[in-house]
Amino acid sequence: MKRIGELIYLLVCVATAMIGYTIHGNVGWSIIDFIFAPIALVYWLVTHQVDLTVLQHTFGFFMK
Repeated sequence: MKRIGELIYLLVCVATAMIGYTIHGNVGWSIIDFIFAPIALVYWLVTHQVDLTVLQHTFGFFMK
């Protein structure tokens, strides 16, 4: 069970980094968003930086 939790956290961090790259357009910020994924997600949700348009742009390959 511990490995499954670690895998899920890793997937959340990767998704956060992808969203961060869409928002900032910079690999450096994407790496920082990967490291501080929970903080970045909470910040984006509070400041309304993540919306459906950003998610569609980031994960468009899932929605085809």
